[in-house]
Amino acid sequence: MKARYIACSTIATISLTAALVLEGTAQVTYTAEQATAGSVAYEQHCAECHLQTLVGSFEAPELAGQNFLGYWGGRPVEELMEMVISMPPGEEGSLAQAVYANIVAYLLERNGFPSGPAELVADATGILEGSTGPQEAPTTTPTRSTGPATPTGAAFGGRGGASGGGTSTFHEVTDFRPVTDEELVNPDPGDWLMYRRTLDSQGYSPLDQINRENVTDLRLAWAWAMEEGANQPTPLVRGGVMYLTHPMNTIQALDAATGELLWEYRRTFPEGYRAFFSQLRSIAIYEDKIFVPTKDAWLVALDARTGEVVWETQIADYQQGYTNVAGPIVARGKVINGINGCGRFFEESCFITAHDAATGEELWRTFTIARPGEFGDDTWGDIPFELRGGGDAWITGSYDPDLDLIYWGTAQAKPWVPASRGMTTADAALYTNSTLAIDPEDGRIVWYRQHVPGEALDLDE
Repeated sequence: MKARYIACSTIATISLTAALVLEGTAQVTYTAEQATAGSVAYEQHCAECHLQTLVGSFEAPELAGQNFLGYWGGRPVEELMEMVISMPPGEEGSLAQAVYANIVAYLLERNGFPSGPAELVADATGILEGSTGPQEAPTTTPTRSTGPATPTGAAFGGRGGASGGGTSTFHEVTDFRPVTDEELVNPDPGDWLMYRRTLDSQGYSPLDQINRENVTDLRLAWAWAMEEGANQPTPLVRGGVMYLTHPMNTIQALDAATGELLWEYRRTFPEGYRAFFSQLRSIAIYEDKIFVPTKDAWLVALDARTGEVVWETQIADYQQGYTNVAGPIVARGKVINGINGCGRFFEESCFITAHDAATGEELWRTFTIARPGEFGDDTWGDIPFELRGGGDAWITGSYDPDLDLIYWGTAQAKPWVPASRGMTTADAALYTNSTLAIDPEDGRIVWYRQHVPGEALDLDE
């Protein structure tokens, strides 16, 4: 549903191939046509939070799989129907009763409950029984690009899970000067080359033309409409050109003096893809490229002059909930990026990656969740690695060229409440809610500071 969550107890993974059968109860039925209609309604009203694959994201629980069956198997269908009708919070019951019934039919189909000749109705009764097990959704396998994955200047259409995007170049950026390592350390006062302008993330501009005495004299020079959707952009400026991020990975280059559009890149997403977060807080610039981490967990390099794709590489599988929100920095020729979307449970947790700025090749990957046998493993109690969630990177990191260390912050463990993740507040859950000092050469964690060990109040960022 378009809600942030469905109230649901955290259930341990249970191996279940058939729901509990109770004597004297009616068989729950639905038609295949209902499930088909329900899949469309689910995409429109539910997939934004629970994802196309039904695996859930953040506080939105999974709606297909062993955990779903472990909780709902053997329970009355009217309880499931009541829960679905209560969605989304603030707009409860806003859909037609038949639409809610179709959505429930789709959930039943995806969880292996057989269809039949009779339609499911909103006031149906009966016990959820007879599941043959969850139906597997299609998945994609992350690739590791070692060179330009896409020809420069290519045109892209729908990609069905592969890479893609489209660029329109109206006016090539002329007299562009490639950004050097020295300029990242000490940028020109008129440039804004990264999230907080400088590698130490001070966010301070030395420009003094506008001051307290003349600020009231400012007048509107031009205005530019942004795309619809949640957005928290930090525009970059290089040589009088503004590089602007819009929701859902639309990137534009504008003449900062006039507002004229120079080029535009629009990301093409897999069919049916719905992002839980539409915003990207920052992009990065280095040499002659703009680096864009995408909502579907890719990293794209654009030509700063034309917006054409130079290379792109997949970081993670978006169907497991992975996405990008914060944005990267560039240090020592490497694009450093932290991933988001780690509220689900898979054998890969959240992580920070480094990519060769010239080719996109992944150089190292540092996990923000302690792995079995590593330092910090014992801070997760008895929780197996695949159930250790959280450690997202919500804010862009920084770099100290003198100490040659990258600093990156991590979010809390998931679920937020320790008891819900089978732990207590005495379990620190490294490296969540921490600042990590990372060696840019190999991704090694040099030191860490955990600000609130085992916290339960969403005190990240």
